[in-house]
Amino acid sequence: DLIGLQVRHNLSDRWDVGMSGSLLTSYESDVQEYSYGFSVGYLAMRNMWLSVGYNFDGFVDDDFTDSEYRAEGVFFKFRMKFDQDSVREIMDREFWSGSRLNQPAQSPQSITSSGSESAVQ
Repeated sequence: DLIGLQVRHNLSDRWDVGMSGSLLTSYESDVQEYSYGFSVGYLAMRNMWLSVGYNFDGFVDDDFTDSEYRAEGVFFKFRMKFDQDSVREIMDREFWSGSRLNQPAQSPQSITSSGSESAVQ
């Protein structure tokens, strides 16, 4: 089992600090490993955090891909949130406003040419 706890405190709108601790227990081999440390995070842009931290004690377990952040020593972490709102926000940015993606589709029943409209037969 892997159990962890992380506490974060916002210093400002863009900066935060945190402490974390984890316990990895292997019941078959009767082994327990610990990890604890601190980190500082920066909100680089909406929904994207960059963090650097240090674990005073740690472990690495190949069964847990997230264990790199629990190893002893310095670590870097990149977090990004993707959901329907964040994807919509990206698509609605001005970058996309000039592209064909945001232009309404032209009706196949009419063709506009030189300001006049004629029916397609």
